[in-house]
Amino acid sequence: MGFVHETSNFKNNKFRIPKQTYCIREFFIILDKIFLNDRKMKRFIVTLAAVAMTCGAMFAQSRGDMYVGGILGVSGGSSKTNITMGSTTVKGDATPSDTEFNLTGEFGYFFADNWRVSGSLGYGLQSTPIMKQDDKWLRNNVNLFAIGPSIAYYLNIAGDLYYTPEFGFYGYFGQNKADKSPSTVQKNGVGGFGMNFAIGQFEFRPTAHLGLSVNLLAFDYAYLKMKGDDSDNYSTTSSVQFSLGIHPSVGFRYYF
Repeated sequence: MGFVHETSNFKNNKFRIPKQTYCIREFFIILDKIFLNDRKMKRFIVTLAAVAMTCGAMFAQSRGDMYVGGILGVSGGSSKTNITMGSTTVKGDATPSDTEFNLTGEFGYFFADNWRVSGSLGYGLQSTPIMKQDDKWLRNNVNLFAIGPSIAYYLNIAGDLYYTPEFGFYGYFGQNKADKSPSTVQKNGVGGFGMNFAIGQFEFRPTAHLGLSVNLLAFDYAYLKMKGDDSDNYSTTSSVQFSLGIHPSVGFRYYF
């Protein structure tokens, strides 16, 4: 009995056939035809290759696809300097480095094949040591929330690997806490906006529902305004950052 007869019942199935099942069925149908008619083997081998390409592309980003995802990042540490002069070594105190924590959640929708828009809400903390006083490090802590849209394009490079450049625009709001002494903290409101262009962003799709992304090259611009003690006093900061694989960001996405 040929594979064609064994799989013919699929055509009359009233239920929706998954893409994986459809690809397997077509593979066996073509394989059966190859063995039944050797004279047309070349033509069916070409067809078989086309079906294989279709099956391999079923993870492609199609219109109507959606996903939820997020990014979690933590960095920090300390440094210590010892000075040696001859036989004498003076040990220095450990100096903490900047501490950063970032948590972002996002939702994306493909409005066209390989084109997606997404919205994200994130929280970031940056803690910078200022000086040591009474055996306590005084710090400047910036707590920011970011919300905004972005757009990205998916270009298949090879197999399940995609190049996904992305541009986003975000609004910022939060608070700056500066330690003036071990017992005194000054709080000021912070607001602003920023843009991000992820030039070196890639995504790997190991399964139909899971995506792993990494951004190795990015261009960022941010404008922040910090309120003073009264409405007439404030300070502004504009920053431009270009990073190349120094602090790569990694994200996870679930497609449905």
